[in-house]
Amino acid sequence: MAKMAFQKKGSPKRYFRAVLLPFKTALSSRRYPKPLSGTKRRLFSINAFVAEVWKYAAGRKRLNPDSFLAAEAFSKHVCRIDDILDQVNTVGSVTEIPKWKRDDKARAHISDFVHRVKEMPLTTAEKKQVFRIAGEFRREANKSLIKFKKNSNPTKKDVISLKEKTTGSSGKALVSLLNVCERIPRKQAIELEEAFSNIFMAAQVADDILDLREDQRARTPNLALEFLKDNPLELKSAMKKSKMNMLWFKRNCKISYAQLIRLCNSYISKVPQTTVGFQTLATLPKLFLKLLFLPTRSKK
Repeated sequence: MAKMAFQKKGSPKRYFRAVLLPFKTALSSRRYPKPLSGTKRRLFSINAFVAEVWKYAAGRKRLNPDSFLAAEAFSKHVCRIDDILDQVNTVGSVTEIPKWKRDDKARAHISDFVHRVKEMPLTTAEKKQVFRIAGEFRREANKSLIKFKKNSNPTKKDVISLKEKTTGSSGKALVSLLNVCERIPRKQAIELEEAFSNIFMAAQVADDILDLREDQRARTPNLALEFLKDNPLELKSAMKKSKMNMLWFKRNCKISYAQLIRLCNSYISKVPQTTVGFQTLATLPKLFLKLLFLPTRSKK
């Protein structure tokens, strides 16, 4: 079998720029005010990292703290919903899906988001647009999950579609919020939304490999598991592992790994290449995968 690798190798300069982003994140994370919910922000905050990547891709030197806080609150709300919905394990069960509406933490985050947006120096039309972006994402993601749960025999295509309408769309919604709050020109905003949607999906493919056993036990939709189902011998071997690691998966599930990397490549290829910022952005999933090969999660 031919060796499978990421397409479009990035130049050393692009990798260097990408590697600098986490360090810039650690510096900028402390500059933003604390969220209203009172939760402490980590030194390396994933939301601050997304904001730093957005700044670089958008060609902006600074991000309004209010814009960041609104995006951060929305992202935390989405993550909290995701944690709740991960507990809805039985395929076909939809009765527990609306549970997130009654969750105190989810409500606190959305309240924080609404407060931040209302306090921002945006026009009424712009504020309505921000709320519309958030509302449409929540409705579509919820609708997609209900449709998936009603399917008694979901296929690989169904799982990919679900991930695109949840993970991919969350990246698009988060960036759309920043685009409106920072008044990014529409043409550039469309490119940013397309780029982040695909980058989120490329990262999800790699993350699903590591989360394979946890998701399988919890009956959570997982891309790696769906590809393994097409390769019974690899699936049987993978199910013997109590916890997955990337190096083992690459060596022992070669067919499935190659197929998943091909899927990853398909998302990376959709990232616009019109600027250095976008070109550097496309290297992030490659760096993420390389980091996952480090032996930090290699225990059996």
